[in-house]
Amino acid sequence: AAPAAKVAAVASDPTLSFQNDGGKGTLKGTLPSVAQKASLLGAAEGVFGPGKVAADIEVNTAVREAPWLERLKVLIPDMKSDGLKFAFNGDALKLDTSALDPEKRAQISRAFQSGLGNVQIEGLFDQGTPALSALAPGANAADLTSALNKTTVNFDTGLATLTRSSEGILDLAATAIKNSNQEVKVEIGGHTDSQGNATTNQQLSEQRADAVRSALVKRGVPEARLVARGFGSNQPMADNSTEEGRKANRRIQYTAM
Repeated sequence: AAPAAKVAAVASDPTLSFQNDGGKGTLKGTLPSVAQKASLLGAAEGVFGPGKVAADIEVNTAVREAPWLERLKVLIPDMKSDGLKFAFNGDALKLDTSALDPEKRAQISRAFQSGLGNVQIEGLFDQGTPALSALAPGANAADLTSALNKTTVNFDTGLATLTRSSEGILDLAATAIKNSNQEVKVEIGGHTDSQGNATTNQQLSEQRADAVRSALVKRGVPEARLVARGFGSNQPMADNSTEEGRKANRRIQYTAM
């Protein structure tokens, strides 16, 4: 008989689920190392308190590294909301905020979207989500842009690369534009804060607007209905002297044409 062929071992994906039930957190899953498990549990107990975290986490060295783990630890304070659930499978995350009030749902979704930019997230609750979903077929320009301007998309820091966590929002935005009045054209405006070089900010704002336009066209929006423009830091909507203000100024804004 011919010798059996050697088959290379295929690493499996890390998994991790979380549920907050009455202020107590439960973690389950499989991670690649004792160190990662201990680090996660230590961070969770530091936020929730002694005896407030239950864990059933297996360690398996055949599992791939969890590149999102360090960023997730930063988000643990946002995990204290009773009823919050999520589950990682590899680099995909299913987020369940349905038990929370709308304001808290939006707050946690923004935190996860921003903090886990390179993770594909299902279940984000964006303030624009219900607004886009409520649009009637053939929506006019004012209603469409009002809903679009409630949404949030994120980019890699200092770049015009849209994060994977923004894909779901872009899917909804594209559907809303395609279903609106076909005569409506939308200007996609890129805006930055005032930090850094003005010329660089202008270029970045143009590139980010172009990136959103390309993403919407890829999702089936006719090119003729979209125009991309960059405004740099010339149209602030908040105070650039504060971090909160600068964050608000770094935005994509939609205007009917």
